[in-house]
Amino acid sequence: MCFKTLLVIQFVVAFVNANDEITAKTISESLYEVPQNITLETTSSTSINVKWEPPAKEYQKGTITEYKIRFRIKGTHSRETITTDGNRRLYALLNLKKGVQYQIRVAAVYGNVSGPFSDWSVAETFSNDLDETQLPDAPYSLQAKAVGNSIYLTWTPPLNENVMIRGYTIGWGIGFPDLYTKVLDGKQRNYTIDPVDASSEYVISLRAYNSIGEGKPIYETVKTPIATTSEPSTPMIPPVGLKAAVTSSTSITVSWGDTSLPSNTPVTDNRKYVLRYTNNPGASNPKYMYCNTTQFKCVLDDLRPNTLYDFVVKVVKGRRESTW
Repeated sequence: MCFKTLLVIQFVVAFVNANDEITAKTISESLYEVPQNITLETTSSTSINVKWEPPAKEYQKGTITEYKIRFRIKGTHSRETITTDGNRRLYALLNLKKGVQYQIRVAAVYGNVSGPFSDWSVAETFSNDLDETQLPDAPYSLQAKAVGNSIYLTWTPPLNENVMIRGYTIGWGIGFPDLYTKVLDGKQRNYTIDPVDASSEYVISLRAYNSIGEGKPIYETVKTPIATTSEPSTPMIPPVGLKAAVTSSTSITVSWGDTSLPSNTPVTDNRKYVLRYTNNPGASNPKYMYCNTTQFKCVLDDLRPNTLYDFVVKVVKGRRESTW
């Protein structure tokens, strides 16, 4: 009787063409998974942070001893590979070129066996190093257009381009902003709020932020179209006795009353008061600022000294609201 011994060799073959790297994987390699939740964060004109999570436990073939990070300038084939410890979840790529898009991918390594690389992710270094020791200014403009049951927003960034902007925070609500919020990245210039209630006045705020915090907001108000099947709601009684007391050269306390509530009774029914104020009431398109509260007063700080301010207030409860 004759016995034959068969030696099976598993391998990976890589071809390089004019477009990209193409890899043919053996069956055993396909059992490995790529690292998860890979995110890229540009931190300066010459550095990008790479963050990731390990592959799912069921696809880990033993202990992850290290990770490989491969990167290249987008559109080129020349690439570099960096190896880091298996317990790392973040790596900073340094000494990169300014204002250049980089493609980056990550693979987990198990001893002498390397798992597959993730898909390419793209990040772009800054053209110049920006100042992140101060808050961003308010965005230069904000436009809101109500169409059907959606509000479409577009905006332009702050005029000072030397201050770092990591992203934007949008706030919105019926009668007052910031009841709902959405955080967006710094490159986004539009957003759709969907769905919204019909025949309602929405107040929208937009702030730029960086690692220091959020800058000053810009506001916009838009009224959604009337729904054909909606029924008119009973309006609420507007607040009364609006008073403004100057407490310093830059602060004013504004107070009011609510005749629909028993005297000296705190608010317990989810109603809110919206104070709207401006320092240019005679303008054709005055810039409004807002203070939202469940109390019968608002303390306004950081006002301009020796400046005349105009105040109006209304009450909002759910979809019902009063006049100003």
